[in-house]
Amino acid sequence: MEKQINFEDTIYIINLRVRMLADTIKLEGDPGFFLAITEKDLDFCGAALDALLTQLEMSEHYFDKEAQFHNLVETEEAYQAVLHSLSENDNYKACQSLALKLLRSSEERKSKLDEAALAMAGSSVQEPLVSSTEISELLRGLAVPDSESE
Repeated sequence: MEKQINFEDTIYIINLRVRMLADTIKLEGDPGFFLAITEKDLDFCGAALDALLTQLEMSEHYFDKEAQFHNLVETEEAYQAVLHSLSENDNYKACQSLALKLLRSSEERKSKLDEAALAMAGSSVQEPLVSSTEISELLRGLAVPDSESE
């Protein structure tokens, strides 16, 4: 049986973790206390974004796919901003090489997200389910008789 993923909540949780990382590196706490967990969180968020992209691409019949791609793009952009900040933050010099490596992976993933979004935008233009002629025929039967002609 295929495992069902709640994309909206999962993407939201990853987005929260990315924002927490952004807040952590803005503060002037001792990076030594947070270095190991920051590196683990960076790795985790990147791996989670990879997995979510793969699962969302494979979910052919997911009804809210376009919205979740949008949420994933926003989260990816926030993740990239954190990686850029870390790569330039002298307090986190020990994280800079990891941040640059993850940034390259993130840029590749963002490119895939952009391609998928373009493909979905092209395929979302659909013909109406009911033609205007069919609607006219259906509405003709609902016409109210004139009260003056009685």
